[in-house]
Amino acid sequence: KTQNCTKMNMKMKSVVATQTQAQTQATTLESIKWIARNFFFTAAFVLALFPSVMKIYETSHWFREGDPSVYDNAKDWFSNPAIPFQSYFDNSKTLMRVYFFIIPYIMSASCVTLGLCIPYVPSPYGSSHMLQRPRRVFGSF
Repeated sequence: KTQNCTKMNMKMKSVVATQTQAQTQATTLESIKWIARNFFFTAAFVLALFPSVMKIYETSHWFREGDPSVYDNAKDWFSNPAIPFQSYFDNSKTLMRVYFFIIPYIMSASCVTLGLCIPYVPSPYGSSHMLQRPRRVFGSF
């Protein structure tokens, strides 16, 4: 009788260990999904801000001042025929604007698309109270 109980306990431990291992794998997968989704959304946000910050810097006094200025060096660098899309644009200033002001928005949209392709998983690091609606204190407003 004790041998049967021992065998039963061993089987139950094996089943519990398998379930625990499956839960651990599922939790790890959910964590990876959550991290990847938030990475893509953060990258999209940074890429969407980049053109505005770059425009502020490009029109600043520091970018245009000097002999040769950073602006002159940038125009010279973008006049290199080995740069992709160089053959499609007539001057380096236009190509610089494409790289600084158009391509970041395309990359941002791609990051948002990739982030939305990953299924939503609630944060594995605890529930977020920020998503709950605040209670009304006075009146019905």
